[in-house]
Amino acid sequence: MGVLAALLIGALTPGDAPLRGEAPAAALPPLLATLADEAARLHQSGVPFDAEIADGPKGLRDAVALGSLRLSAEGAVQVEARLVGAGPPASALAAIGVVTEIWRADLGRAQLRVPPGQLQALVSLSGIRELSLPAYAIADRGSVTTEGDTALRADLLRQQTGLTGAGVRIGVISDGIDGLAAAQASGDLPTLADQRAFTAGGIDLGAEGTALLEIVYDIAPEASLYFAAASTTLEMIAAVNYLAERTDIVVDDLGFLLPDDQQSDVSQNTGAALNNPDWPIRAYVTSAGNWALRHYEGQFRAGVDGRTLGLAVAGPVHVFGNDGSTDQLGRVQTPYNEIFLDTGDDLRAVLHWDDPWDDSTNDYDLLLLDESGATVGSGTSVQGTTTSRPRERITFKNEGPSGTFRLVVQNVAGAAAPRRLEMLAIGSNALEPNGTALNFNTVASSMLAQSDAPGGVLAVAAVDHDPAGFNTVRSYSSRGPTNNGVVKPDLTAVDGVAITGSAGFATPFFGTSAAAPHVAAIAALLLEARPQLLDGEGDSADRERALLRGVLTGSAIDLGTAGMDTVSGAGRIDALEALAQLERAVVVVDSGAEAGPGSLREAIEMINGSGAGPSAILIMDGLVIMPTSALPPITARDVSVSGAATIDGEMLPAGAAGLTLQGADLRLTGITIRAAPGPGVHVAGGAGVAIDGLTLTGNGDGILIDGGATGMHIGATEGVQITGSAGDGVRVSGATTRDVSIQNSRIGLTSAAAPGANGGDGIRVTDGAGGVVVGAGAGVEPVLTTAQIPELVHTVRGRVILNGQPALPGTIVEVLLDGQLVAATAIGIVDIEGQAGFILTIPGPGLVIRFRVAGEIVGDVLFFEAGALSDVLLDVTSVAPVSEVVLGGGNTIAFNGGAGLRVEGAVTNRGNVMHSNIGGDLRGAPVGPSPPALTTFRFSGNRLTIDGSTASGTTIDLYVVEDGAAPGVLADGSGSGGALRYLGTALSMGGRFVATDLAPGGALAVTALATDAAGGTSLFAANLRFGPGPQIETISPSEGSNAGGTQVTISGAGLGGTGSGGAEGFHVFFGGREATVLAVDDTRAVVLAPAHDAGPVSLLVEVSDGRTVLLESAFTYLAGRLVTLQPGWNNVTWSGRRTLITAAIAPLAPRVNRVFSWDADAQRWLGFFVGAPSFLNTLGVLETSATLWLFLDGTQPLVWSQPPP
Repeated sequence: MGVLAALLIGALTPGDAPLRGEAPAAALPPLLATLADEAARLHQSGVPFDAEIADGPKGLRDAVALGSLRLSAEGAVQVEARLVGAGPPASALAAIGVVTEIWRADLGRAQLRVPPGQLQALVSLSGIRELSLPAYAIADRGSVTTEGDTALRADLLRQQTGLTGAGVRIGVISDGIDGLAAAQASGDLPTLADQRAFTAGGIDLGAEGTALLEIVYDIAPEASLYFAAASTTLEMIAAVNYLAERTDIVVDDLGFLLPDDQQSDVSQNTGAALNNPDWPIRAYVTSAGNWALRHYEGQFRAGVDGRTLGLAVAGPVHVFGNDGSTDQLGRVQTPYNEIFLDTGDDLRAVLHWDDPWDDSTNDYDLLLLDESGATVGSGTSVQGTTTSRPRERITFKNEGPSGTFRLVVQNVAGAAAPRRLEMLAIGSNALEPNGTALNFNTVASSMLAQSDAPGGVLAVAAVDHDPAGFNTVRSYSSRGPTNNGVVKPDLTAVDGVAITGSAGFATPFFGTSAAAPHVAAIAALLLEARPQLLDGEGDSADRERALLRGVLTGSAIDLGTAGMDTVSGAGRIDALEALAQLERAVVVVDSGAEAGPGSLREAIEMINGSGAGPSAILIMDGLVIMPTSALPPITARDVSVSGAATIDGEMLPAGAAGLTLQGADLRLTGITIRAAPGPGVHVAGGAGVAIDGLTLTGNGDGILIDGGATGMHIGATEGVQITGSAGDGVRVSGATTRDVSIQNSRIGLTSAAAPGANGGDGIRVTDGAGGVVVGAGAGVEPVLTTAQIPELVHTVRGRVILNGQPALPGTIVEVLLDGQLVAATAIGIVDIEGQAGFILTIPGPGLVIRFRVAGEIVGDVLFFEAGALSDVLLDVTSVAPVSEVVLGGGNTIAFNGGAGLRVEGAVTNRGNVMHSNIGGDLRGAPVGPSPPALTTFRFSGNRLTIDGSTASGTTIDLYVVEDGAAPGVLADGSGSGGALRYLGTALSMGGRFVATDLAPGGALAVTALATDAAGGTSLFAANLRFGPGPQIETISPSEGSNAGGTQVTISGAGLGGTGSGGAEGFHVFFGGREATVLAVDDTRAVVLAPAHDAGPVSLLVEVSDGRTVLLESAFTYLAGRLVTLQPGWNNVTWSGRRTLITAAIAPLAPRVNRVFSWDADAQRWLGFFVGAPSFLNTLGVLETSATLWLFLDGTQPLVWSQPPP
C-alpha cells in the first residue's frame, strides 16, 4: 500500500522531532512496538507496505486480519491514549501527524490515529501516560417476522390492545446497518428517524444493527427508530449519550473484553446515562453475552517453571483444574488450558486479573503454544512499565494444520502477587463435543463489560423460541454474577429467530444479541400503554425508570432456580403479563368522582391490594377531586402519587385529612391540596415517606407528621408551598417520630402584601420528636478509613470545583441516594491534594448516588456499593455568584401568625430564611448549644470577617438580619435573629471562631446560629450591627492632568466608616494608584490625584472599617506633553489650554525668569519678567500653540510637563 509506506517513511524524517516530556521515553506495549519496528524496517529498506502487512511478523498480520489492530486507508493506526491531566497540547499532536478522533480528558482517555512511525514519539509526549489498542466491541450474536413476537406473546398484546409503540422512540446501538436499504425495500424496516456513525468505519461496517432493528420493528411497528454505530469504548460512550439524550429506550448488543466488575468507563457511563435526570431515556437494555462456554476463572496457583514448557523466561505457570471449572477432556489438572483450532480458525484470547484497572504492577503473561510446544502467540506487556492495566491479549489465526493449542498463564519471574485470573477465548472455533471451547471452563461470571452495566441497566439472557427450549437458558448465554458480586443478568428473552438476512447476515439469528431487542420493543409497548411514564409526563425520571424496570422484571416468568438468579435473572419476559402488572402497578386517575372507575379512591384501594413491587398513582393533570368522605390511607409500600391535580377538601368531614400516608417508602409529588378540615397531608407512621413539589393552601395544618413516622423527607428537591393553614404549616409530633427533614420549602408568605399566612407556627417540633432537620443537615464527621464502616455504607471523599474555582470552605455538599437526602457536610472538613475537601458516609442500601452543591444538582453519578470508598471531583456550575455560598436545602419561613420555627428538643436548623413571623422567628426550648456571641467585625474591600465565641466543636452559620436593599422586610424584633440571607459557615475551635470572606452586600446587621455535633441548633445570637458602607454622590473635578496633582473633592456619606481611623484609615485609589488624602469627614474627602496614564480610570474609596466602594471610569486623566529645556535660550510651543503665564511657568521657578512670545497680529514681541512691575510685563496669558522663547539658568537640562489642551 504505497500511501501507507509513504506515511510511515515520512513520519521518520529527521527534523520532525516531537515535543517530549522531561521523563525518559515511555515504552510501547508489545504489539504497537512490533508495528513501530515494522515501520522502521520499511523505512530502512524502502520496501512498500501493504494494507495487510503481508510480509510482517505473524502476530502483527493476525492482529490486522482479525481487526484487533486497525489501520486507516491513510495508514494510521487507531490507538487509545491514557492522558496525564489535560493531555498534550493539540499543536504537539499535530506536529507528529496525530489525528484526534475522541478526546475525553474528563475520563483521562483519548482515541487517536497516529502514523506507526510516530508511535514512540506519541507515547513520549508530555501529557501521555501510556498507549494501547482500543478494546473493540464484540457483538453478542450467535419479509420475515421474528418468532419471538409469538413466543413472548407480544403479538397477542398488540391484538388485544392495539398497542404498536406509537409515540415511543427506540435507539439501537450495534456494529452497523449494512443491508438497511434491502430490508426497507422488503417492508421489514421503515425510514429511520436518525442514524449516526461514531466509528471511523462508518454506518455500514456491519449488518447486525439491521437485524436488531428488524426485531424491534416486528414487535413495535410504529415506534420511531434511531441507530448509532460504535466499535470502541469511547465511541460506545458517545453513542450511548447521544441516544439517551434523544430517545426513550436504548438497546445494544455489544460487549467489551474488559473486566465485568461494573467499573469500566463504558459500563459506568451507560449506568450514568440511564440515570441522568435531564434525559428522556426510561430503559436501557443490553445483551448478557454468549461467552459462558468460552470462559475460565480461578485463583492463581503456582506450578512448574515456564521454561519446562519451552517458555523464554523464568517464572511459575498457573495450574488449571481442581478449581471448580469443568474438565471436558478429563485432564484433572495441567499447566495450560487446551483449545482446539481447525485450520483457518481465529482466536482472540484475553487474560484479566483483579488489580485496579489503571494501577497494576503484577506482571502476568498470556502465551499460546501449539502441539509441539512452540509459542505461536503471546501477550507480554510489562505491568508497571509498558502498561498499568491488568490485561494481556492474544490475536491468532491458525494458518497451519488443525490441532489442540495450549493457553498458558505465567507469573513472570514469580514476582507477581497471587491474583484471581479470568480468561476468555473468543473465536470461530467449534466447541468441544461435550460443550465448551476451553477444556477447563467456568460458566459463572462469564459476562463482558457493558453487559455488567450498573444503575438499573437490563442485561438479557437467551432461551430458544421453540417450546422445547423455551424454559432453559442457552448453554452459551453468559452467566453472572459480575466480578463485584452483583446478580446479573436481569431478564431472559428468545433467540434463534428469523430475520431477512440483509447483507448476508446469518438467519436464524442466535445469541443474546437477538434476545435483547425483544425486551426493548416490549418496553416500548408498555410506555405507549402508560405514556405518563415518558419524559415530561410524570413525576420524576428516577421513579419512572424504576417503575418500568420493576414491571418488566416483576412480571417475568421464573426459570430454573426460584427467584432472581445468575442464569436467567428474574426470568423470561412475557408481554401480556408485563401489561397486566403495569396496569396493577401504574394506576391512572382520570375521574374526579367520589368513587368508581378512574377515581382516586379506587386507585388507592387497588394499590393497597396490589402486593409487593414499586407502584404509582398518576393523577391526570388539571383534574379536581372533591371527596365527601375521608379517603382511605395509603398503606402499601413503595408507592408514588403524582400529578398536577387538585384535591379539594371543602366537602370532607371535620378533622379529615386531604391524604393520609401510612405505608413505607411513599412519594407524594406535584399535587395541590386545599381546604381540608384536618391536615393537608397526614403522615401517620411509616418510614421513608417523601413529599415534594406540593402546594398546600387553607388546610387545618399543612402537614402533620406523627404516629412514629421515621425517615421522612419534605421538599428534598423542589420544596413545598404551605400557606393559609388555620394551624401550623408543618407539625412534627411524638417521641417515636424521628429523622424528619424539611427543605427548600416556602412556609407562610413571601410578601407582606400577600394574604393568607399560616395562623400558627411555620414549623412546630413538639412532644419529643427527634432528629428533625430544618434546612441543611448538620454535616458528617470525617471518616478516613473503611475498616470500621458498617457493611451497608458507601464512603465518598473528594473536592469541589465551583464555577471554575475550588469551592470555598463552608460550601455545603449534600448527597441524595435514589433521590432522597441522606447525608450532608461542609467543604473544609478534610484536606485533599492540598485543597479543602469533604468526606462523608452514605448509608445504604440504595442504587444511584447524586450530589447537590451550593443548591445545584451535580451531573456526576455514582452507584451505591456497600463498603466502597470512592474519590470524586465534582465540577459544578452554579447560577449563584461564587462569592455568595449557599447552604442547600434552606426553607423560607415568613409572615406566619405564630413563630417561624418553634422547637422543643434537638432540631437542626441551618440555611433557612426566617423573618416577619408575628410570634418571633425562632422560639422554644431547643436542645443544643447556647447562642454564639458575635464580638468584632472588619472588612477587606466588600468582604467581611466576623469574630466570635461559642462552644468548641460547633458549626456556626451566619445570616444577614437587616438589609438596606429590603427595607420592607422585618427581621425578628427581639434583637436576636431573623435571617434574610445565609452568609457563610465557620467552625469553632477552642471556643472561638472566625468567619471570613463573607459577602454581606447591603447588610446592616448580622446574626448567627450554632449547631453541635449531635445536630442540635441554638437560638439566634444577639444581632451585630455595622450600618451602611460608604456611598459616593459626586466627584469634582472629574478630570485632570496625567501628571497628577489635581485636587479632587469626593462627596457622599459614610466616608468616615464605622471605625475610628478617620483620615488615617481612609484611602482613595485612582486606577490602582493611591492618592494623597488632604482631609476627610463623614460626607466629604479632599485628595490629590496621583500621576497616571491618560484615559478614564476607576475610583476606589476605602473607609476606615475596611469597606470599599468602586466607581468605574469615574475620573479621566488628560494627556499632557513633556518638553526638555536646555541651559540658555529655548524655542518651544505651549500645548496646554489658555493659561495665566504665572501658572504656566510656576513649575520652572527659579530657573526661568524671562519669557518672550511673538504676537503675529500686532507684529510685536510680548514679554514676561519674573518680579518685574506689571506695566513691563506685556505677556499675561499663554494661548494654546503659542510659540515661546525662554531662558533657562544653570548648567543642567530641565523637563517641563505641560498640561493637556
